Amino acid sequence: MKDNNGCNCNHSHDHDHGGCNCNGNHQRVIHLTLEDNSEIDCTVIGEFDVNQKDYIALLTEDESVFLYQYKNKNDEGIELINIESEEEFNMVSDRFNELFNEE
Repeated sequence: MKDNNGCNCNHSHDHDHGGCNCNGNHQRVIHLTLEDNSEIDCTVIGEFDVNQKDYIALLTEDESVFLYQYKNKNDEGIELINIESEEEFNMVSDRFNELFNEE
């Protein structure tokens, strides 16, 4: 999995986006390889924490939302971790809905 997060500056200042043509509305894209070895591109909807763990919400081209725990791997991007327990998934889903339902 590769994280192509571009400038990673959260757009708090003006700068050149290196030809990405985003007009200041840069969206991070993560390339996922699924269990069946198929690959999909997902747009990062947002990052949030639950119980001191970091989670990320990804939107697929067919508008499905994937939720993962993640860990930063310094210069190597991020590591996505599947949410295994139903209890944890429900807590993460509830938090996601609180934060992003209005958007």
